[in-house]
Amino acid sequence: MGAVRLIQKPENGQLIINVPDEMRDQTLVVEFHPIWEEQSQEKTLAEISRAFFEKLPAPDPNLNWDELNVYKQ
Repeated sequence: MGAVRLIQKPENGQLIINVPDEMRDQTLVVEFHPIWEEQSQEKTLAEISRAFFEKLPAPDPNLNWDELNVYKQ
């Protein structure tokens, strides 16, 4: 079985984790960190990527792409 992701808010500083039957006798790694506000809104990878690329500067329309072509150099 693959990884199990659990998002849970602690109650009185405690988290309760029920381990799946097929993992009961295995050594497990438990990692936890605060969730980012952006992640809590369940954005898709496409939405996150679009937001990232919108922050990038617009390409220079006067750029000569032929100068960057390694096959013509």
